[in-house]
Amino acid sequence: MAKATYFVTIIYKGREDDYAEYLGAGCSLAVDSVDPNAPGFVAAIRASNRREAMILAKREYPDYFVLDKIKKAS
Repeated sequence: MAKATYFVTIIYKGREDDYAEYLGAGCSLAVDSVDPNAPGFVAAIRASNRREAMILAKREYPDYFVLDKIKKAS
């Protein structure tokens, strides 16, 4: 079975409150965003399921806050 791509939201540690304000302002995070004002970004992770995507994201970004907001690419 082929692995799917999952989009996992990654937030810089200490910027969790900024993330709520960022969303409240009508902004959204982009995949691999380079916006310096963004409190985080969305990482594209290849995994078999959402659980594996979360584990891989936490392993790849250990110094970041990984949200459990995971979407499967269609």
